[in-house]
Amino acid sequence: MKGWLEKNGPAGALLLIAFSLVPGAASAYFATFGVGTGGTPVGSDFALTRAVDRLTTAAILGVLVNYSTLAPAITETSSTMNGISGSSAIENPSGQESTSATYLLDQLRTPYAEMMALPSNAQISGDLNGMTLVPGVYFDSGALNMAASGVLTLDGRGDSNSLFVFQVTGAVGIGAGSLIKLTNGAQANHVYWVTTGAFGGGAGSALVGNVIAQGAANPGAGSTLTGRLLSLAAITITSVTITTPRQS
Repeated sequence: MKGWLEKNGPAGALLLIAFSLVPGAASAYFATFGVGTGGTPVGSDFALTRAVDRLTTAAILGVLVNYSTLAPAITETSSTMNGISGSSAIENPSGQESTSATYLLDQLRTPYAEMMALPSNAQISGDLNGMTLVPGVYFDSGALNMAASGVLTLDGRGDSNSLFVFQVTGAVGIGAGSLIKLTNGAQANHVYWVTTGAFGGGAGSALVGNVIAQGAANPGAGSTLTGRLLSLAAITITSVTITTPRQS
């Protein structure tokens, strides 16, 4: 399904929002005398990005949906996961098989690019500790952090399909002992941390969401992650438990 939505933008300017609901692709953008993506906010009305809000995790991630970890280099020590470990792909580095590292990492570049290109409806920066956020696409032009023992609450507002996307042009750093809480229907499957840099966590954190990092990913020793850890660089996990939700 493809089409255009019309919306009045700043100062009455008309925004034309093109959307695509092609299975296996999560793409949306808006145009007003050009195309704006990622860091160009479209205002507080998240209805502008509802074209992707109802896409399933399987449609966004494709063949990667069953993987708990994936990266060109993975170090897993005393860690457990209920999804497929990307280490199995590294052992099969090339070839046309759908389980080869070459194929899977090439597939990872698609959701990374598409989720990073979504039009944002809010800008965010600094420390996430103590925040309660509603569904939306949040853009940060620098590093995004959460203090040690911090708490971030994601409020789904009663919608189990509500989408939370964090686009970060820098590193994400989560402090030790931090907690990400899901309330009012918010689901880990629909939370995305998309970063041009590294994704790092402190020891003993309780994290949720699908990490898609261009840099290295390390959630911190003894942490838990409900979601997926996907990196185009490297992954290091020590005594980490990853619970990968079923496709949705």
